[in-house]
Parts: sequence; structure tokens; C-alpha cells
Amino acid sequence: MTDPFAPIGGARGEPAPKTPAWSHVAPVPDDAPESPARHPKLGAPSKQWTYRDGDGRVLFFVWRFDHEGQKTFRPLALYSSAKTGALEWRWESVPSLRPLYGLDRLAARPGAPVVVSEGEKSADAASRLAPDFI
Repeated sequence: MTDPFAPIGGARGEPAPKTPAWSHVAPVPDDAPESPARHPKLGAPSKQWTYRDGDGRVLFFVWRFDHEGQKTFRPLALYSSAKTGALEWRWESVPSLRPLYGLDRLAARPGAPVVVSEGEKSADAASRLAPDFI
């Protein structure tokens, strides 16, 4: 064991680790169901960003909703049911260690200078203002 502070397994009364009911599927396979066009409560997004891997394959989406003067963001990712294996788009964040937005552009031009920004909207604006940068 490498973590001296990790809980000791097998203690009486300790619940067994739960298997997640859903597992994130990435990249999105070609035979995946079509992603929804609207959020069930928030409606159509005002903006959508697509996260891609280094080969340009879709990993997940982030949608922005402008509703009643408020901006709200919702991730949309493909998940597989642990019970049935069925694929379903879910309004859930992806597991931690989320990939960089624009990773496909970085992979296409690995020697290009990089601008680090906060958020997808800022990254898109930076790419328009400084097209020689990633």
C-alpha cells in the first residue's frame, strides 16, 4: 500500500465499494445515439463547445444556457449503463482529469505557441485574435 492514510479494507461494518451505475464513454463511438438538441428544462443552448481528443474525435460537450438573465453551464457526455451496456447521453460531468479544450488543435500543431485562457469562450476568442497561437 502506498498511502499510509488510506482506509484499511475489510473492516467490519465497512460497506463494499459500489460499482458505478454509469461509466463515461470516450471517445464517442460512431454508432452512439444522437446527442439531444435541447436540455429537458433549460431548452436550447445559447452556445455549445465540443471537447475532442488529439485525433479530433468527440469526447463530450459543454452547453451554455442564458435564461432569465442567468448563465448556466451543463456538461453533456455519453455514458454506458453498468447493468445493460446501453449508451445514453447524460447531463453529467466527465470524470476528473478533464482534457484540455482545443486538444485537437494542439495535436494538429504541436509546435505552435499556446495561449492559456479561462473557459471555452475565452479560448475561442483568443484563437480568433491570435490565429498563429493555439
